Amino acid sequence: MSNDFTVRPFAFMRLTHEAVRAGVAQAVELATVLTTDRTAETLDALESVYGQTRRGIEIHALLEERAFFPLLDSRFDGVCTREGLAQEHADDERRHAAIQRGLATMRQTPTDDNAASVHRQIADWARETEHHLKHEEDVMMPLTMQVAQTEQGRARAVRDIMDVAWDAVVDELSPWVAHSLETNRPFGQLRMFIGAMMVTHQASERARVAAPLRRALSATTVHRLESIDALVAAG
Repeated sequence: MSNDFTVRPFAFMRLTHEAVRAGVAQAVELATVLTTDRTAETLDALESVYGQTRRGIEIHALLEERAFFPLLDSRFDGVCTREGLAQEHADDERRHAAIQRGLATMRQTPTDDNAASVHRQIADWARETEHHLKHEEDVMMPLTMQVAQTEQGRARAVRDIMDVAWDAVVDELSPWVAHSLETNRPFGQLRMFIGAMMVTHQASERARVAAPLRRALSATTVHRLESIDALVAAG
């Protein structure tokens, strides 16, 4: 990394939230279109965006529930449990099940009422998802710098979180987040995310980690990242 750029390993978790936000926003837009354009193409697009976003949420939530929440609970007096963060995940799963039923009904019977119902469900999911993301950020992010005294220690902690589902992180979650950040957010966020991925892994692992990221990004962006050393360590 260049000397004026400090990587924050826990940005891997925090910036995943930005990809979720972008996916949710796209789903809301498509659900709105669906209320006036009830074609199979619009429904296909909505289901695709929603499905990709749900998969990102599922992997991210798995990392939180099996590793990130327990880590912070063990060090900060059960903070995640006290704040009910896992319960918010359970509430989200119930909303997801209802949305799946709504989409299936819309697929079978594409009426105005069913389209309006899907729109309401997606809009409600969007509001509650933002509430949950903000809640996690307010509770968890201020504590991450206290997890370890050094960047190396924090990187090891993040790697332990990733190890809950490492292959899914490398092959699915990270490329999805990177592509979303490239498309929807300022370049600095993508650079930080890539930096967090690189610093969290040993040199021998970085080529494996970088390959799906390179495929997810445009050649122009990869070159820009390489030019400021964000992917140079990956070879």
